[in-house]
Amino acid sequence: MKGLLLKDLLLLKNQKRILPLFLFVLIWMVMLGSASFAIPFLSMMAVVLAQSSFSYDEIDHSDSFLFTLPFSGRTYVLEKYLFSLLCVLSVEVLAVILIAVGSFFAPQFFSLQEGLEYVIAFLPICILLTAFALPMRIRFTGEQSRFIYMALYGVIALLFIVLRKLVPQEAAEKLLAAITSVPVVVYAVGIPLLIILLLLLSYRLSCRWLKAKEY
Repeated sequence: MKGLLLKDLLLLKNQKRILPLFLFVLIWMVMLGSASFAIPFLSMMAVVLAQSSFSYDEIDHSDSFLFTLPFSGRTYVLEKYLFSLLCVLSVEVLAVILIAVGSFFAPQFFSLQEGLEYVIAFLPICILLTAFALPMRIRFTGEQSRFIYMALYGVIALLFIVLRKLVPQEAAEKLLAAITSVPVVVYAVGIPLLIILLLLLSYRLSCRWLKAKEY
């Protein structure tokens, strides 16, 4: 497990040309006070970055050699989940640091509270995306999984557009009021439990699909 995790962390060095560019864009957006866009951008980058480790495992069929080493398929899958969650948590911590620095030096542009609200909102979303993306990446090839991601995001965007057109504004406001009236403790307990359940289901599905592959 430790060796696999170290391998993926070292492979991040291959992103050294791309990461500074995204970091520059992120800092530029934060300096402009665009926390509402910077945090979702950074969060999506974390999910995409974690998926890149599969591509390096598949270069020149290196995964065939990888599975001759003394570890089980479940260990390989578990490491991918830990690595993905580590990427997500790391960039969210980075976002908090940048927001705190920005709010200290330029409080007139955006507030620390607003930035933290975005981080708290997008952290479970990124974890749920990871729970969906990892089984798809194990089951399908890189090109196929990217097509599935694009199709899913397109369907979600289309669904939001359709709902926005069909649902009256008054009904939407009533629904939002009902959601915000729910006690915070319900969300504080319910959302983590739901995430853990979906992660467990995702892990079991990933293990099953990996076992069905031939190396």
